[in-house]
Amino acid sequence: MLKPGVGEFSPAPACHGLLRGEKVLTLKQLEAFYWSAILGSFSLAAQHLQMTQSSVSKRIEELEASLENLLFDRSGKRALLTRRGEQLLPLITDMLTMRDRVSTLPRHDAPLTGGMRIGVSEMMSITWLPGFVARVGAEHPGLKFSPHVAEMHELQRLVAKGELDFALTPGPISDPDLHANVAVQLDFIWVGSPTLLNGTRYITRDELARYIVIVKAENSRISGLMANVAGEVGHPSQRTLIGGSLTAMVGLMLAGVGLACMSKAYVKVWCDQGLLTPVECELPAPRLAYYFIRHKDDRRHSLRRLWSYIEQGKDLD
Repeated sequence: MLKPGVGEFSPAPACHGLLRGEKVLTLKQLEAFYWSAILGSFSLAAQHLQMTQSSVSKRIEELEASLENLLFDRSGKRALLTRRGEQLLPLITDMLTMRDRVSTLPRHDAPLTGGMRIGVSEMMSITWLPGFVARVGAEHPGLKFSPHVAEMHELQRLVAKGELDFALTPGPISDPDLHANVAVQLDFIWVGSPTLLNGTRYITRDELARYIVIVKAENSRISGLMANVAGEVGHPSQRTLIGGSLTAMVGLMLAGVGLACMSKAYVKVWCDQGLLTPVECELPAPRLAYYFIRHKDDRRHSLRRLWSYIEQGKDLD
């Protein structure tokens, strides 16, 4: 028989207080606690973990019973931590982080499986997403993407709430709960119909202010540029037309309504067919960065591996 301290397992000091008699805490309970604490909601934690809210609540209740302490104050609308919950959150965060690191070591190159909720802007859904899904799907056929197309602010909100695993969106990224890396760079060009341009190869700032400029949204970067141009050249009545979507913008350009500054990758098919014509402009077309964003506390290895694929294609022609 082993003597105490000689070949006998003893819990590490960090684990004391997480064991009660025969009850051993499970990682699933800790995950339910962690995401409920981070997102401030049992329902959002359930969405993030892709399970029912009742299952999340049950795991947290089991955890509380094992620890003989209430970890959440359920008196309000949000899931607020009690003092004991606040004390345990850093420890449980470290335990889950270590679990993720350990679980990836023996199967580092194993194919990814399961579901991944990805958010993209309309531009990214057309210029970037198809190639990314094809590259990842070739090596990870068991990984299923659920894309969600929305505007920049909505994508950031959904990632911060845990309703999306990650998103590709233009900046700026201002939410402190989000971690952002530059994912791709898109070159923009000025473009219009051959009929409208009538052989014009170069447009000055003064000439540009006399065209109708089609933008996707009233508060877009391009509409801001045009407002500045109008003031500089003395045309305060500069006309911009809100297209509402990329498809609508192209339709308006094909009809000869106006010019637009759009992603070179997006309008390539119409330019190749001669339906739209690029034109040089004294006001340079921007190169816009799109960001890979995730919740700052989401350190899953699967996201790091997906980021490595994104890094392989940062520039789009």
